[in-house]
Amino acid sequence: METLKSFIKWLWTVAKRVHWISLLSGLTVGVPIWWTVQAFMGTRKFGAGVELAVGVVLGALAGWAVPEFISYIRHLTTFSKPLNKIFGEFASNTKETIIAMPTLFPKETNAFLKKSPFLPGDTMEIAQRHGCPWVYTENDARAMAYCLSLLAAAGKRKNISIIRDDESLNIQSGNFICIGSPKSSLKSKQLFDSYKDLPVCFVPQSESVWLLKSKLSRDVWEANSSFDHGLILKVHDSSSTTLVLAGISHVGTGAAGWFLWRNWQHLASNFEESNFAIVLRTDKNYHHICNPVFKAKLSRSGQWEIIQ
Repeated sequence: METLKSFIKWLWTVAKRVHWISLLSGLTVGVPIWWTVQAFMGTRKFGAGVELAVGVVLGALAGWAVPEFISYIRHLTTFSKPLNKIFGEFASNTKETIIAMPTLFPKETNAFLKKSPFLPGDTMEIAQRHGCPWVYTENDARAMAYCLSLLAAAGKRKNISIIRDDESLNIQSGNFICIGSPKSSLKSKQLFDSYKDLPVCFVPQSESVWLLKSKLSRDVWEANSSFDHGLILKVHDSSSTTLVLAGISHVGTGAAGWFLWRNWQHLASNFEESNFAIVLRTDKNYHHICNPVFKAKLSRSGQWEIIQ
């Protein structure tokens, strides 16, 4: 009985996905298919009603299967293949993708007071759980969400881990997506300490002020009250792949995630499987208002070069 219910439920699901135009077009194919099978097998002819019913069923199946197959091919060529050029092993379901998030450990409990949207000036205290809490910044979480969205579109369904940046894992021990700059993320710091030939780097101007600097030109980028700058960096070697989404401040990090999510097709056509770096200039109040100001690509000869 349960099997019959499951079959009826599946049949109803299929029927809802078949458009009437697909049914009519499938019907023109279904009836001749049935006649061909009859002629080939030498079976006796049935009544017109039976043949029409079988033709309708075959037509419905054709009307469902053909669009599904076309949709699969379109998704493969339009989404999966270009996304795999950018993400590479990140999109593989057999290999683990590790997203390292920078964490904050507030010293005072008043950091966890939430303002009421309806009662100005009124607040409620968020209780700590399991000792000292740790939190993400808003734009770090946005960058992670953009990455997860793209990984899902690329077909990534399993082997995804989200860890704190201070966990004892070497950056070259797997495939890492590092959210945040070396100022806030220990995993990003490991990357920039390990690879000395990267085309851009973060430079501390003071304890609280950092800059982005190009090693291929005299360009230096800084944050101010109006603008921030973000970085998208992909580094691949024989053992691992690392993607960095970072900003001078947290707004630049959100902009890096948004720009990757919004422009991955353009990036795939420009960089394909190569290592690349993009510096973005973004509005300090709106992370999605951003434009690239610097692009570099690792050539086949192993040298970084600026591209337009």
